[in-house]
Amino acid sequence: MKLTYPPAGTDERLLTAEAPRESLATRFTRRFPRGLTMLVLAVLVLAVNVMHIQAYAFLSPYDENHHIDYAYRAAHGEIVIQPDALFADEVLPEFACHGSQVAGWPECGRDDYEPEAFGWRGVNSAVAHPPYYYVATGVTARALAALPATPDSFVTWTRVLGSAWLLLGCYLTLRIADSFRIKRIVSFFALLFLAMSPVLLHASTTVNSDATAFASGAFLLLTCLAWERGRSLWLPAAGAFVCGALDPNNGVAFLLVLIYLGLRASGRLSLDEAGNGREPKEYLWAGLVIVATGVLAVLSWRILFDLLAHNQELLALHPNHRHFVVDHFDLEWLVGRDALFDNFPPLFSSVVPDVLRTEPRVLFVSAGGFLVIGALFAVIMGTIQGGRVRALALATLAALLLASPALVLYNYISAGTHFFIPTRMLLSLLAAIAVVLASACSGRIARVALGACAIGTYVAAAVPLADRFSV
Repeated sequence: MKLTYPPAGTDERLLTAEAPRESLATRFTRRFPRGLTMLVLAVLVLAVNVMHIQAYAFLSPYDENHHIDYAYRAAHGEIVIQPDALFADEVLPEFACHGSQVAGWPECGRDDYEPEAFGWRGVNSAVAHPPYYYVATGVTARALAALPATPDSFVTWTRVLGSAWLLLGCYLTLRIADSFRIKRIVSFFALLFLAMSPVLLHASTTVNSDATAFASGAFLLLTCLAWERGRSLWLPAAGAFVCGALDPNNGVAFLLVLIYLGLRASGRLSLDEAGNGREPKEYLWAGLVIVATGVLAVLSWRILFDLLAHNQELLALHPNHRHFVVDHFDLEWLVGRDALFDNFPPLFSSVVPDVLRTEPRVLFVSAGGFLVIGALFAVIMGTIQGGRVRALALATLAALLLASPALVLYNYISAGTHFFIPTRMLLSLLAAIAVVLASACSGRIARVALGACAIGTYVAAAVPLADRFSV
């Protein structure tokens, strides 16, 4: 072996010198690979969401006053479980000062208010909801409102915390997208667009357990994909329990995941991009575990409520319930155009501040909606390769079409009621939509189109809100 030596006169200090130090940004990116993306998303989302909270001062017609009362009581260690529980006196002034667009409430500034002035008999109709969202949000909002030099409005802080649920959903969706090897910039555009869509913007800036749906659906899908790559079955079981426990409406996410597992268990879609996949019987077993834990999560609270709650007939007498009671079932409720396509894709909301009712915003959101539909069919028809992503696209499309009919059927069987399903009840499907949309927009032209929709939707929301505060 021939030995080599440094040339004579070489400064040995140069040979032993340390390699150049990495910059702080490089070390941060290496330690937190999604950190920069999440930081930019957080800044952009919080800027618009905080302005939206100020612009939309009214309490949402989606029973936001009931959810606020529940969160306030939970923050003070009380779980609302009795149907005759009246609104807490402490939140009544905030109800009056925020006001309602659909009800005639007392004016702001009175010395005394009666609970009956803010709803039927002054009772909280959200008592049957699981308490987990209200405890987590209420306790945190109470702590933040108690900090010095911060707004002391409990309502404001509970609304702001909707952005935390939204950003959690964005992070979990980024992890899913990374498992599909989707470029980070494309995932960023897809998430920015969905975060600024009217339905998710409203859900993340008002007090309602709808705020958990995006993150819950993302968590369930992420845990299932992790199991598919070799992790323990306990992981999707935990995902199913959390998803079902936070809000029973998240059941549409179960529909999506079960369809995905069924597709992966059969035919050519059983293999992923690397030719790997589990045995069909393993997919069947995973589906059974997910269903069992999801049902357990929902029924565990329902059974406890039935055991502890008295005067449950008040819930049946509540106008919100009685208005939707029907004495027959119409097949059109399942297969009609409104049932199948009104929420396809789930982007729009009927509750929008006047300042955001602009033509540019409708234009960009509609363009993004067409892009979502095109992405679903592009992946399904084979333009985008890969068994996993195609199975996810098929499952997403099927869930979008079946979710509303399934919820209609559930409402009729469980409570004898019928109403057309609002878009907000499909929010747990948005994580899958974001991943399919990003996977289909990997090409340059599609990426530019997605970026234009995302930036346009953001600007169309941010500029009118900023102008409102600059006057």
